[in-house]
Amino acid sequence: SEILNNLGKDAGVARNVTFEEAGALAGTDNTAALFNGNTSVVELPKGIVKRSRDTAVEMWFKISGTQSGGPLLGYQDKAVDQTPTTGVPLLYIDTSGQLRGQFKTTSATPSPMTVPGDVRNNEWHHVVMSVTADVQTIYLDGVRKVSKPIAEGVLDHSLLTFNQAGAAWATSPASWPGWGTTAKRTFNGWLDEAAVYGHALSDQSVKAHYDLGKNKADQLAVVTLPSGKIASEAAYDTSADRVKEYTDGNGGTWKIGLPTVFGGDTDLRRGVQVLDPADRPYLYEYDALSGRMLRSGSPIGISTRPEDRPPTPSPTPSTPTEICTSPDPGDPQFCTTIPGGAGGPVFTEAELGGMVVRSFGYDAQGRQNLIVNENGASVALTFDDRGNVTSRKACRKPGDCQTSYTKYTTPSMTNPFDPQNDLPTEVRDPRSSSATDSRYLTSTTYVSSGEVDKETGPDFSNTNTDYTVGAEPSFNPAGESMPPGLPSAVTDTENRVTRFKYNSSGDLTSTTTPSGLVTESTYDVLGRKIQDKEKSDSYPDGVVTTYTYDDMGRLLTTTGPVTTNAVDGSKHQAVTANTYDVDGNVV
Repeated sequence: SEILNNLGKDAGVARNVTFEEAGALAGTDNTAALFNGNTSVVELPKGIVKRSRDTAVEMWFKISGTQSGGPLLGYQDKAVDQTPTTGVPLLYIDTSGQLRGQFKTTSATPSPMTVPGDVRNNEWHHVVMSVTADVQTIYLDGVRKVSKPIAEGVLDHSLLTFNQAGAAWATSPASWPGWGTTAKRTFNGWLDEAAVYGHALSDQSVKAHYDLGKNKADQLAVVTLPSGKIASEAAYDTSADRVKEYTDGNGGTWKIGLPTVFGGDTDLRRGVQVLDPADRPYLYEYDALSGRMLRSGSPIGISTRPEDRPPTPSPTPSTPTEICTSPDPGDPQFCTTIPGGAGGPVFTEAELGGMVVRSFGYDAQGRQNLIVNENGASVALTFDDRGNVTSRKACRKPGDCQTSYTKYTTPSMTNPFDPQNDLPTEVRDPRSSSATDSRYLTSTTYVSSGEVDKETGPDFSNTNTDYTVGAEPSFNPAGESMPPGLPSAVTDTENRVTRFKYNSSGDLTSTTTPSGLVTESTYDVLGRKIQDKEKSDSYPDGVVTTYTYDDMGRLLTTTGPVTTNAVDGSKHQAVTANTYDVDGNVV
């Protein structure tokens, strides 16, 4: 199986099969298996076909004109090397080269579906047989060829526990059209990409599978900027369908290793190693089932790199002693390197000297509740039933911890989309001694739209915010109304008021500070600011700053107000002009 998380528990057992043959999938290095038509077989995990009521089987096959074909897939009530009481060739190529197949039903007489035409043409073919409700269907090369109601009985393969590719038994050979006289037959040809699904496949899914296998996938290999500079490059491992190398805009090449899965049923982990352009490892470890990151390791980069030093003879390395470190004490599987260099825990394979590790923990609901950084400082979180963070405990070192606490609005029982749901109402900062310590409490109330209404600090000072209701006249230009829900005034803790006005699009067009300074802004039809005018007691008519843009919407010029030299009376005006290269960089 290609599902790494199963740790080989669903692996097939191959006998007398030749691997590393050219595969069916276009544009990949993925290989196929050659079956000799005599002793070749791949035994699949027991009961994998009968496991689901609605199911589908899929594979690619190729048979030359000199090969006999035979069974692609079969199942029976005994092991394939024993004579069964009941055996069914699920899919087979009959003696005339036609594709036939059916799932086992309660009918005493086999009645396999047949796809006319000889498929022994030395070409790869894609086959799917799917069953749902009371209909089973065969697809060939992405096209539905034949469907058949299970009118003569119901699906009945609960006893057919043993299943295999490349071999099958026909309990009554003469009852199976084109099977021949021998009860057991084996396949002669190539098989690739065999799959068993726990559900039926639709016409659209089958067509998509065929098209993806037949046509080489487009791969983003190079990103070139208008200047001709290469922004990034990617190289692929086509057999694993993954990026294996990435070259960044600075010319550095990062190498991404294949994932390895390790551990056991109660602690299954996935690890991957990334090498930076200097071949220093970055290590990442995840919960293999949930995909949540557990640990990451990075090189410190504060010492002289090996490539910076003159070469010296390498001493014979001693056998390293692997030590289990947090968070995996007592897990021998985790600390064992898989034989043959096939992978294993990257944290035990890599030299951790010169590296720092960050780790993460999660609660039973999968929420991240612990982060321990590279220096050993930690942050621990707790949550309420709705997933809101209720406490945050930060520790610089053991025993040196501070905790902040947060309470939230009570969610509406009738409106799950109420804007006031799950908003923080009480925040006690890290100086607080408990969740009830009010010495460092900041309280917040909200308007019906969920915007902040009033915020009260630990010293009982208030900050209030008023909002537009949608009836206020717009400003610059006038003639319409401001949108509702925008801040119109903020009163700070010293009762000083800052006021805001908007145009009908919601752009901020006027700000009046408590000191009386007024800043008026003008926008073009695209919403870009083209002018700021500041009015004060010293300049009641205002001083103006203007902005221009190019056709790409990039800022071209910023022209400040005219100023007068107090000594000689000369006029000055600051102008900042931006020019861009073809890649959009300021030059």
